Amino acid sequence: DVPEGMYVLTGETPVDSGDWLLAGYEDSLEKIKEFEEDDSGNVIAMELVAEDKSMNIAISRRYSDQTRNYYNLNEVSDKEFDELLKSFLPTEETPGVTMQAEKYDHSQVPFFKLNVQGKVNEKQVWEICYGTIINGFSISIDMYSYQEFTEEQEALLQKLVDSVQVTKFYEKPTQEQLMLQAFLVLLPLIAII
Repeated sequence: DVPEGMYVLTGETPVDSGDWLLAGYEDSLEKIKEFEEDDSGNVIAMELVAEDKSMNIAISRRYSDQTRNYYNLNEVSDKEFDELLKSFLPTEETPGVTMQAEKYDHSQVPFFKLNVQGKVNEKQVWEICYGTIINGFSISIDMYSYQEFTEEQEALLQKLVDSVQVTKFYEKPTQEQLMLQAFLVLLPLIAII
């Protein structure tokens, strides 16, 4: 459910829509490129911008070795989930960034919740990210702002996360299935050569 008082931007939003400008984006052609799927299948599916521009919420899908390894967070042990949370924590290479990572219980699949604070281009930034891993990819719902969040904003984000419905969980493919898929992808290349 999209909260009231938000501009909804997607790759399908016409470039001449006034919502781009009202949301604070002067160059809609440049911004719309962020909604294009990359070669790995990663994409920002939607961005919600508060009418008062006090916060943005990006909803995205990402693939990585880590997401393919965990595959579905509702099938991992507590120890594996704790290892995932630790992997998010900043290292010494990210000075000035503070982060808290914790588990968030969703009705269908566990989410991780990250509270991040740091500086970007000399501006203080706050971020709360809820994410999960399903069917080998991550889904993240990421709220960020240049001012601290209010309780109402945090509740709005949590309500958005709670409204997520996963329609189908797939079984993690076996190593043999993955090898067969890779072979079938390469088969036409072998035939051409």
